[in-house]
Amino acid sequence: MNTSHEPAAAQQPSIQPVLHLTQNVPEALFDMRLSCHLLKSIVDEYVSRTTDIPIVRRIQISDKQLGGANAWLCIPKRRTALFELRLTLLQPALKYSIHRSFNVLPEYPSKRDFSLWGRRYSCWASEQYCVEITSLPDDVMDDLRSCLGTTILATSLPHYSQELIESVLKLVDGIKLEQLELFIDLSVAGAGERLLENLRANRVDELFLTVREASLPHPAEFLLDLSSLVRTLSIDQIYIDGRDLNLRHFLGIDDFNWAPVFIGTALTGMFERRLDKLRIKNSYCGFLTLQSADDIRLRLPLLGKKIWFEMRCNAFDQYEDRLDYVTNDHSVKAVRWKDFQGGLGIKHCSRESEKLEI
Repeated sequence: MNTSHEPAAAQQPSIQPVLHLTQNVPEALFDMRLSCHLLKSIVDEYVSRTTDIPIVRRIQISDKQLGGANAWLCIPKRRTALFELRLTLLQPALKYSIHRSFNVLPEYPSKRDFSLWGRRYSCWASEQYCVEITSLPDDVMDDLRSCLGTTILATSLPHYSQELIESVLKLVDGIKLEQLELFIDLSVAGAGERLLENLRANRVDELFLTVREASLPHPAEFLLDLSSLVRTLSIDQIYIDGRDLNLRHFLGIDDFNWAPVFIGTALTGMFERRLDKLRIKNSYCGFLTLQSADDIRLRLPLLGKKIWFEMRCNAFDQYEDRLDYVTNDHSVKAVRWKDFQGGLGIKHCSRESEKLEI
């Protein structure tokens, strides 16, 4: 008589195929847990541990009228089951205080839809979860962070208030942020240094800054430090109430020669560091003299790097004949954001079709 337990063993699922399913078909997690006790334990163990699977695609922070802030978590539809199951296992009470909104757009858009929405389509084609983050206890914040995954494509903040940023930083502590977009008040003491620390901690690749007022001890060194940390940098210097638009103003100072910061002289310039893509949109479009703008257009293409560079300035408004040529595999052209807003573009020929958006 055969007394082996082979029939019972044969009924147990192989662990490797189950792990493969949890990694590649996360939307089936809830159904798998209902199949048998062993599957439930395998799925729960997988969901509870740190995984390299990206879960949250984008975080959008919004202020609340009565104080505090909401974090909108944009999650691809096929990852929502993984997120919700993690939340159920780690912090079940929090699940009932998170508001979920449903989007009607398909997750896989047509070419026409994608051309209309661009990269922002990724958020519209996902589910969005809203949670108030400024009042969460530390242990709840830790569990929520564990549900987000290890990489987030984009994080957007409306401004850089100390109270808000502390809550946001707790939420994304240790998580790689591929893109970070924020409105920063650089007139606040220490704001620049804190931003640099955040960029290091979250290993940010692309930084999109909107700046109004600034009071930095060393603005040029601040730009150089940014260039050592990020690969892509966009700075939008907006108008300051009461400050004449004819001033040569940028990052809190007037009448400064920024060309050596971009192209390098005694110090290593911005493009001689990690940075290879830079856009500056300055409401004070006369912040560069013609000589400085000429130095940039002549020397940037010769740095030995495949550069992508756009800058709003009016230095060439009367001298556009100096532009529209190719040198050292870089095109040098006039750039126009609007009919009355000119600028300078220098791009390696292999990168001319690249866009810069979050």
